[in-house]
Amino acid sequence: MCVTIDQHSVRTSATSLGNNDQPTQQSKQFQPGDNIILDRFIVQDSLHNWEQVENRFSSSGELVERSVRFLDKKREAGDIYESIAELENICLKLYLCKPDKVKAKQWVGLLNLTNILVTMYHTFFRVTQHHSGDPSLRATASKVALPARLLRITTDLLKLLQRGLPATRQHMLRFVCQNYQDTAYLNEILPAFSDVWTECLARIALGGFNAALEAEAKAAWLSTSQWWYCEATNITPASGRLSCEYANLLVGDVKIMMAYIRSLCSSTPHYDGREHIKEFFKSRLETPSDPLRTEQNFVRTQGALFLRKSKYNWEFHSTSISGLFRSVAGYDVGICHACSLLEFGHASNILVRITGSLVGEKHGEKGVTNAPNEYFLRALSLVADGICVACNLGHNEAGTGYLHAILSFLAYMSKHPHAMEHFGKRLPWKKISIWLNGLVAEVPSFKAVTSHGFPDHPTQRPLPDDLALRGLVWIDRLYEYPDGWFPSRRQALGDIEFHETDQTKKQRWHRCLWLGDLVASSGQWLTLHGEVFGTLSDATSAT
Repeated sequence: MCVTIDQHSVRTSATSLGNNDQPTQQSKQFQPGDNIILDRFIVQDSLHNWEQVENRFSSSGELVERSVRFLDKKREAGDIYESIAELENICLKLYLCKPDKVKAKQWVGLLNLTNILVTMYHTFFRVTQHHSGDPSLRATASKVALPARLLRITTDLLKLLQRGLPATRQHMLRFVCQNYQDTAYLNEILPAFSDVWTECLARIALGGFNAALEAEAKAAWLSTSQWWYCEATNITPASGRLSCEYANLLVGDVKIMMAYIRSLCSSTPHYDGREHIKEFFKSRLETPSDPLRTEQNFVRTQGALFLRKSKYNWEFHSTSISGLFRSVAGYDVGICHACSLLEFGHASNILVRITGSLVGEKHGEKGVTNAPNEYFLRALSLVADGICVACNLGHNEAGTGYLHAILSFLAYMSKHPHAMEHFGKRLPWKKISIWLNGLVAEVPSFKAVTSHGFPDHPTQRPLPDDLALRGLVWIDRLYEYPDGWFPSRRQALGDIEFHETDQTKKQRWHRCLWLGDLVASSGQWLTLHGEVFGTLSDATSAT
């Protein structure tokens, strides 16, 4: 598609920040990828005229002087935004060019243009986000989604530079090093947009990994990108896209699988990543199985469900669940089993259709009569086996973590009786009730546990399970975590994730009892009389 670009308007607009000159209207037809226009525009304008503009905006004294003036003049802040919009449009079109058509000097020109644009972004943030500024002016950046647009500019240029590797290696490294520092600074002074800055830092660091040659440098950039992606998923746990991107950087099949599954079963699922997930599971199923490697077989079993492989040794996984709890966190196994009941967000899944989960519907389909398919029943059998094994483990960390995840899923599904009809009869409710009664005997006051809207504890610390569960579709629809429940920064999460204490154990017991009470309140499958859990069959036999 041919677009019109004014070659002088951006230069004139940027220069007019100090006066009221009007842009010159001399237009030129531009076809993305057209090398003639690239020669004319990038080389001539960027290497010569734009150098002067870049020097003006890099002067710290002038930036401070402008900031002081603009604090009192919204109109002049608008002038900066107009210049940003014009140059942003040009850069986005130029990023569509083919890397093999761009010459060495043209890369320099393109990076100069981008640096000028980034400087304009930063100037706009300094002007509008000053703590003494007008509230309406401070809201401007969010209103026009400027942080997200800066993220897009950064991402698109990194993609273009990556396609041009190895010729663009030095350009890419220079851009990465400069913009990583600038974005880290924005993350410190503008925490209101930390969700965007952390994702931007993760992508910039990934660009450094792709461009670096030395093993030590690649490892450092990879570790940095992983750290920021982890921070981003903590800030926005419901983002399936972030989970999918994070999975591509992880090491260890279970960790990769869990991140991929989250991307499909979060409140904002990322279905575009299904092809990557298919390739991941295919490669794991092609490797020879080893009965002694429980983690490998756990991943293979979930892969068989995801890929709908009818020929698979399902019984082997059922008998190896107890061994799996020794190497994988119980709540991770529970999350995986619960997601398998949703068939990993597949649109044809009976539970997804009834509850309206993961398909963007406010209400599920009514009167869904289709019988569950073979793979749903396979997953249900694994869940039933997992519940039995977890209950037999007593009240230890692994079994309780597994049942915490499963009970949260059942508590949500109990709000949809028609959905429960398709799998409730196959679950070992008797074992669940006996296990819950054992917990009742362990807590000082069962009534205090079940009387709160959310399990309240004086320490106000989340469980390790909470960090894994939050953002999943059934959790977000079941309840809201209290304000301040999760630390706002990744640094404060480390001890929570890796240290199990007696207080954590008791807190998990309270949570399971609270969820059991929610399931029993539906009046089906599980019952609660006083402080004794039971099943409907128990109540029937008693009468």
